Amino acid sequence: MKSDDVFKQIQSASGDIVIRAGAGTGKTTALVMKYLSELSAPREEGYATVDRLCAITFTVKAAGEMSDRVREKLTEKIDELSAEAPIEGSSANLAEDDPQWSEKSRLLAHLVRQRQTLKSAYISTIHSFCARLLWENPVAAGVDPAFVVMDETEAKSLMERAIHKVILEKLRAGAGDVKKLVADYGFSSKGRVEGLKNYILRMIPLIRSANMRLAGLERIHVREINALKQKQKGARSKLKNLVLKLLEFGKASREKKFADALSESPEVIEDGSALDPVTAGKFLKMAEELRKGVQKRKSVIDGKEKGEEAYLAADLTEAVCGHDMEIALLKNSGAMTRLIKEIQNRYEIEKRSAGALDYDDLEEKTRDLLKKSPRTLTAYRKRFYRALIDEFQDTNALQMEIVTLLAPPGEGRLFIVGDTKQSIYGFRGADINVFEKVGAQIVENGGEKFLLTKSRRSTPALVDFTNRYFEALMQDGNGEGKGRRFRFNSDTDRLKPVRPDENDGPAVTRIGTGGEEEGIDKSRLVEACDIADYIKWAVSSGEALVGDSKSGGARPVKFGDIAILLRTFTNHEVYESALRRSGAPYQVVKGRGFYDSQEIKDISNLLSFLDYSADVLAYVSVLRSPLAGLSDSALLTLCVGDKGDRLDPLKFIRPGEQSPLFDLKEDAQRFETFRDRLSQWRAARDRMTISELIETIISQTGYGAVMTSRFNGEQYLANIFKLIELARTFEMDGSRGLKNFVVRLKAMIAREPSEARADISGG
Repeated sequence: MKSDDVFKQIQSASGDIVIRAGAGTGKTTALVMKYLSELSAPREEGYATVDRLCAITFTVKAAGEMSDRVREKLTEKIDELSAEAPIEGSSANLAEDDPQWSEKSRLLAHLVRQRQTLKSAYISTIHSFCARLLWENPVAAGVDPAFVVMDETEAKSLMERAIHKVILEKLRAGAGDVKKLVADYGFSSKGRVEGLKNYILRMIPLIRSANMRLAGLERIHVREINALKQKQKGARSKLKNLVLKLLEFGKASREKKFADALSESPEVIEDGSALDPVTAGKFLKMAEELRKGVQKRKSVIDGKEKGEEAYLAADLTEAVCGHDMEIALLKNSGAMTRLIKEIQNRYEIEKRSAGALDYDDLEEKTRDLLKKSPRTLTAYRKRFYRALIDEFQDTNALQMEIVTLLAPPGEGRLFIVGDTKQSIYGFRGADINVFEKVGAQIVENGGEKFLLTKSRRSTPALVDFTNRYFEALMQDGNGEGKGRRFRFNSDTDRLKPVRPDENDGPAVTRIGTGGEEEGIDKSRLVEACDIADYIKWAVSSGEALVGDSKSGGARPVKFGDIAILLRTFTNHEVYESALRRSGAPYQVVKGRGFYDSQEIKDISNLLSFLDYSADVLAYVSVLRSPLAGLSDSALLTLCVGDKGDRLDPLKFIRPGEQSPLFDLKEDAQRFETFRDRLSQWRAARDRMTISELIETIISQTGYGAVMTSRFNGEQYLANIFKLIELARTFEMDGSRGLKNFVVRLKAMIAREPSEARADISGG
């Protein structure tokens, strides 16, 4: 079947639809085309309007792009109809149809109206959709009509405070069960031990996204215990072998003493043994001491390999003991369940007092609204001719319940599209089984199933590599059972290339010489340098080619054609450093780069000092930054003077106070200028908005110009502008103030949320 024929069949299908679509095969195109066909389909009651269709995708960006695509296709259809059946008058005069119009003219007028009202369409993320339903039905939903939506960072911060308060209150009250939990697991995270606070912080969202009551927590605990035991078994096996090698070290060495201690404690290394918390804690401490000792003596250890084995032994010991402590905690699930319930109650009280809902609330309250209010459910079922859900592999059980309440399989109104190979949000509660389950229900109830397998995005060689890679990955026994549940099916999962094979080069080039024997840090550095050198060669040599969408042929690669994808963002600085060294321009478009950037920290420090004038650390950090521009010598003089006496650096910021920078004329002038500006900013902070205050600071200090002059300066400036926009968004509440903004900013910097740096691509 031709690809175009598949899209035509999707457009004409009248029942429920499930589409399996690989990467680059046109799944969003299929959804947009179906959306347009629903708008254009004649009905007895008239054409469908945009408020009678519901289109949901996974991210805000994807929702925006979908809306843009719908507008683009609407315009194309309007232009086509205008040429065939033109109508007189401007779009503003099309409120009613002319009785003399042909059917095409009526459709044209209808589509023009829909384009005008597209901003009010139900095209959004699941959370925005839920918020809209709750705002439309506050009484039936039992919510404050003026509720605000907390983002993930705000919700996590509030939850952390609730956890901290409840646990401390329980400990102060002498609650024995909570004392045991803290004793078994630790209060906060340390090394490889997760800690009670972080465990609860991780578990509560999973419980809610899985649409599970607290009674189901024990089932989660059983699964986690089994998983931890498997990990512990593997770690013990490796540790047992390593102990034999460490016993060969000299008698006085830390390594030999560590191995002797392990040999005398078989419960640590023998499979199936149980550790008591005291023993586990003892060996966790010993592992930490071993690592520190090896680090100090690494240069004199007899052979690099033995040094690495000592590090690995410490890591494995921490894994064994840490897992054992986690297992001990999980077994005490009754106390855990009661504690989590109380924390959830406290969290709910805090949210109610703030008139706020988090993302999980939006889903839960929307589900409850639809289940408990038959009138509301009936109204929305009648309203939506079609519910179209993109990226369905990334939905969770609760989201599935909302979707199937609105458009139950079998009624002919549900359209879902997804791909099992692209399910990457399991850590957020997404469950690939949801896609499989609903897809099966659609087919069982007479709906249609379509496959999109023709990849328009990738070259034939890359498509072939992807097919072979996933075929090997998704086989029986791989992925701890995942391969058995979702085995690669050649008929449904194999992609077929559409693009011509214009490049004779390899689809995949393996670079990097570092291996495990080099140590992970060195291996990562070698890899980063090799990648940067390869990119530089690819661009400068002209030998590396990419497809050109304009000419249809191939052209030499440019820097903007290249992307580096990291599994995690923990060590992104290593790769950025390598790119800077090679002179390759780059931008960070995803990850933690925004709040981790120096310009955001500089402005955060200044705002913090403006809010709280006793914040010495923020004050000194600002003085050293381009916002004030003082030298290290000047900072030292402000702190200890010219005689070495300890001074209070805050003293000299007061108006009229003589600074000790007599011999540093340039620094003295900069300090006086900064002090004058600081007085102005303090006076202005209560009459300016936060965004206006930041703009004033940037303008008066020339900070933007300084940062722009540096390598990758365009990115720095874009980040500053993004911070200003975030401040404007924050101000929309109207009551938060500078203090709350500073608290939020500091929390994000400390937590390093996945916030992209500002986009400078122009796209």
